[in-house]
Amino acid sequence: MIKSKVPILLLTFNRPDHTMRVLEVIKKYKPLKLFIANDGYRENVKGEKDKVIELREKMTQFVDWDCELEILFSNKNLGCKIAVYNAVNWFFKHVDFGVILEDDIIPNLEFFDFCNEMSSRYSANERVLSICGYNPLPYLNIKDSYYFSKYFSSWGWATWSHKWFKIDLNFEGFKILDDKQLKTMYPSFIERKIRLKKIRDSIKGNNNSWASPWNFTHQLNNAYAIIPKVNQIKNIGFSNEFSTHTKENFIDKFFMDLVVKEISLPLIHTKKVKEKKVLTQYFTAKELTRILLKKIFKK
Repeated sequence: MIKSKVPILLLTFNRPDHTMRVLEVIKKYKPLKLFIANDGYRENVKGEKDKVIELREKMTQFVDWDCELEILFSNKNLGCKIAVYNAVNWFFKHVDFGVILEDDIIPNLEFFDFCNEMSSRYSANERVLSICGYNPLPYLNIKDSYYFSKYFSSWGWATWSHKWFKIDLNFEGFKILDDKQLKTMYPSFIERKIRLKKIRDSIKGNNNSWASPWNFTHQLNNAYAIIPKVNQIKNIGFSNEFSTHTKENFIDKFFMDLVVKEISLPLIHTKKVKEKKVLTQYFTAKELTRILLKKIFKK
């Protein structure tokens, strides 16, 4: 039986070297449908125009296998949030399900098959919004091949078109939640303080991340992201002048160096869609540590 190939969207900007490393992995997989989006350069950033032009030429020349290639090159700089939002919308106007990779995310090849199997199993389940490849806690001793988190990771992920279009880009759902509902959504006091600050920063325009609204969409809908038992993702986006969010610090660098492993087959499916709360504790602790370190280093 020939396995179907999952469509892939590659989100790019101004890093030719990083992007071509990701494309090398994509080429090994040889998807039948490949979508490439590239944001426009910023006029006020020295050298960025040349980087973007170089990258666009390299990408279009590199794809030499038999596939349906779709290109979305922006004529102006939209910024991280809108560029990604527009690109994913464009992607899901063409496909019902697919994998989204940013230009610094290198998955192992098994990740694509993992997403394919999860797609058929959870397409109709409205409590599952995303499938992720990154596992920050791969040492957990669990029997099943994956579990569920109320927090999504943008380091290599997949979703369905009918679920993506639920995204609450401007946090309209947050604006009508009362204190009781927020406490139900974020039971821990520390978790609640951290998440509400991130959401309010986004509403004020102080956070240019597209991932924050998508993360909130999971929590607003009491829905989850699938997290594989092993880590399937390597992030190569640290220590680079053109990195958008993953500026080098020892917290992110530590988790960047997690070993990438193949997931054991056949998959052992979980019997119930239920949150793995240790992941919530991890994400809360990591954000708290980041906040405290910023305060320390500002002194």
